[in-house]
Amino acid sequence: PFPEEQGGAPGDGPEVLARDIASGGYGLSDPAALHIFVSEGLRVLTEHAACGVPYLRDAAGGYRTYATLGMSYPRVGEVKHDGAGLTLSLRKELLHRGALLVEDVAITGLVLNRDGVQGAWGTSNGGDTGYVFIAPVVILACGAATELYPLRSASFPTTGDGYRLALEAGARLRNMEFVEFTVIPCVRGVPLASGGIKPTLAAGATLLNGKGERFLSRHDPALPENTTRSVLVKAVVGEMRQGRGPCAVDASAVERPTSLLKCLAEGQGLDYRRERIPLSPGVHAFLGGVWTDPYGRTGVPGLFASGETAGLNGVFGADRVGGALAVCQVLGAVCGREAAAETRLRHRAEAKEVRRNARCAKAGFPHGNAAGPLDGSEVLRKVHQLAETVGVARTGMEIEQGAAGFNGLYREIAGVISAASDADPKWGLKFFELQNLALTGAAVALSALARCESRGQHWRLDCPQSDPAYTGWVVVEQEGGLKSKL
Repeated sequence: PFPEEQGGAPGDGPEVLARDIASGGYGLSDPAALHIFVSEGLRVLTEHAACGVPYLRDAAGGYRTYATLGMSYPRVGEVKHDGAGLTLSLRKELLHRGALLVEDVAITGLVLNRDGVQGAWGTSNGGDTGYVFIAPVVILACGAATELYPLRSASFPTTGDGYRLALEAGARLRNMEFVEFTVIPCVRGVPLASGGIKPTLAAGATLLNGKGERFLSRHDPALPENTTRSVLVKAVVGEMRQGRGPCAVDASAVERPTSLLKCLAEGQGLDYRRERIPLSPGVHAFLGGVWTDPYGRTGVPGLFASGETAGLNGVFGADRVGGALAVCQVLGAVCGREAAAETRLRHRAEAKEVRRNARCAKAGFPHGNAAGPLDGSEVLRKVHQLAETVGVARTGMEIEQGAAGFNGLYREIAGVISAASDADPKWGLKFFELQNLALTGAAVALSALARCESRGQHWRLDCPQSDPAYTGWVVVEQEGGLKSKL
């Protein structure tokens, strides 16, 4: 069991947590990765607390926790200053251990030969300096592709760079159809990137439709506001489609304001005790990504992947019950240990060299042309339009249109890049990211086409039921073009 003196709930433990996650993942969780996650979690938590991560404690000294969507016990730890408190503490520890940080650099390619990965190359974000990193092992931890959709819960947009790098190196993707959607505040018509609604629901808020009804009780009578995220999002979209929107959060009963409520009060002037918070569906995370084993190996020698780039290593399957940051922390640590061990087995003549040369910038990434036939903002608008075909609710016909549109856009961008090699380097980087979004969209669409059922975060209106024939993973690979298979 989880120690009660550290904040564990009576009756809770690794096996109970694993059951919650596997059940919430609709049978598609990677069992080996899930086992390592629940077994190693408490140890990594203790290590990070020793590194200075400011976890909040209760009066007895145990970790202060709350229950998130789909959980049977409170398990999510609270950190002072939220994500910033976690990130800055671990960054400080990284610097203390003498790590070399090279910041504001976009990695746009991997150095490869017949022995696998040799390193990586890229450019500064300004596009004026190229970099080549020679290393025996590379770990892809680039996040997902949240900028694929116009509305997102994260404030920092990611563009699918890790997916492209992995595919070009010969790795595969899995579970890309399981894009995790959530509901985000849309106050006075302005969407607010908020990091998710779950802490506010856990604090006692309720969801109401346009008629003032607590509609979630129709979808999950036992755990209405604590249901799984896929049920919550589908319920909100269903209310809107049936004319009972807009849906909103009633947080008047929340005693201690969450970070979201503080943000709304300070940034939007919203009095959550008297005003309801309007909601809109938006992307939250990707549950699919680079296919790895539980230790982060991709199958390409010298190439590892972790975090959301690796689809959280398949821990959550078709829907997420539990914290994504926890998986990043636990399996990220496991991946780091395995990668460190791998470096001792792979021999490289220049294992720690970093080359810096302004002349490398031209070779560092494909270039775009600000005055060319494509406009970056217009391309992004097309990406967002095509993303509607693989939104919360999907149909086979729409998905086919999306797959064709994303593939066409990918080729169109490639033509502009190759024809404008002497253009402004900063535009080259922007078009590189846009092309990555098109590639990601195509991967999501092809995976959604291959899964002719509804399961978790994948909701097909033309195949509304789950089908036992689809209990495997959908895999995407790039061999003579992007292809998917179950």
